[in-house]
Order: sequence, then C-alpha cells, then structure tokens
Amino acid sequence: MSQQPPPGGWGGTPEEPQPGQPQWGQPPQQPPQGYPPPPPGYPPQGQPPQQYPPQGQPQWGQPPQQPPQGYPPPPPGYPPQGQPPPAYPPPPPGYGYQPGYAGQAPGYGPTYAEWWRRAIASLIDGAIFSIPGWLIGAMIGFGTTQNFHVNQTTGQISFERGFAAGYIAFLLLSGVAPIAYYTYFHGKTGQTLGKMALRIKIIGAATGAPIGYGMALARYFCHIIDAAPCSLGYLWPIWDERKQTFTDKVLKTYVINV
Repeated sequence: MSQQPPPGGWGGTPEEPQPGQPQWGQPPQQPPQGYPPPPPGYPPQGQPPQQYPPQGQPQWGQPPQQPPQGYPPPPPGYPPQGQPPPAYPPPPPGYGYQPGYAGQAPGYGPTYAEWWRRAIASLIDGAIFSIPGWLIGAMIGFGTTQNFHVNQTTGQISFERGFAAGYIAFLLLSGVAPIAYYTYFHGKTGQTLGKMALRIKIIGAATGAPIGYGMALARYFCHIIDAAPCSLGYLWPIWDERKQTFTDKVLKTYVINV
C-alpha cells in the first residue's frame, strides 16, 4: 500500500495552518501555563460559543424554569415566570362608588341637609320679611296719617287717612317680596340668606345644579302640599332617607350640605 503524499507534495511547502488550528502533526493547542482548563461543555478554542435560549424561557423539551436555590416557590395560582399576571375579579356589590344625584361624585359628594338646618334657615328667611314688614308698614302708615283721634270712652284709636297706605306696604313686603326673594335666590344659586348661613342649598335631582326661576316659583307655591296635612310635609325630612319634603319629591329636588 503506497503512502499518500502530504499536502503540497513530497518535499513541498505545507499549507499554512489557519489561526486557532494546530499545525500539521501536532496535538491540539493547550491553554497557556498557569490558566485552568475550560469548564466541561465549553467549546474548544477557535469555535463560536453555544447559542442559549432567551432568558426566562425554557429550552426545547425541558421543563419550565425553576426558581433559584434558596428562594421559596411562588404561591399557588401565581403565573409561571415570563407570563403576565391574571386579571383581577370585579369588586363585590356595594364596594367603592355608590349611586347619587346627577352632578355628584357617587358616594363622595355632599350629603343631604339635616332637618334642623332647613328649619333654622327657614326661620332666618321668615324674619327677614316679617320684622321689617311690620316696621316699614307702621312707619308708612303713621307718616302719612294727618289726623287720628282717640275715643275717650272706649280708648279706640281711629285713623282718618294713611292706614290704608301702611297696610298695602305691609302686604307688599310680607306677601309679594317673599315670592320674588325665593324665586330669585333659589333659581339662581339655590341659596337664600338663611341657607347661606346654614351652608345648605337646593339642587335639581336630574342636573345637580340650581333649579332655575320657573321651577323656583313653582316650588314656592307647591309648599301648600307640605302645609296642608297638618304640616306633615315639612316634618317629612326627619325620617326620609333623602330628607325630602313632599314638594321636593314632586319637583324632584334635593337640599344638600355645602
């Protein structure tokens, strides 16, 4: 059997070895002295390193990645590493926001005004017209009276002129002026002077805003149904859930704290 000539022929120049490859007839290159050998599984010198799968994903045919040594396993129901957590269930009924009137942040808006606040506010508003009305009516009546006399027998005082003018002024202040007063303040801001002092206001249930002049005028006359059954409608907010009078229920209005 004939011997095969080396590369380059007999007596020729052998090919230059490629970088990182041992020369012809020599053993594979060893690491320099003083350096430890590469760990098992490490590719020989001159070869590309092994490709690893992306971090957090198991290799093909292998079980999912386990937590490092020394760490407790994830709790039951927790998603495996690399997967998004599950969606949370909806809150139980009655939790969080509660329904309220329009314009109110549900469950967080102003509360309904207590009955005693409404009563004191009504007394303040009533005093604004009753006391000045009597005083102004009396001044106008006596100021326009020219002659009056006292019956010496009975002590009765009779006015010849001026009493009618004072009486008309009294009627205007105690009757017409309150209509304009309540219509303007309830329709524009929802607060009369008495309600401002007690920090309460009237709003519409559908809008959460002042009720407007037309509704305010209707509200003034609608209070007849509150007074008719022994003033029961005025007392109804004491035990009513939304602290409404009969007028509030008919016109769909609330009185709230501000």
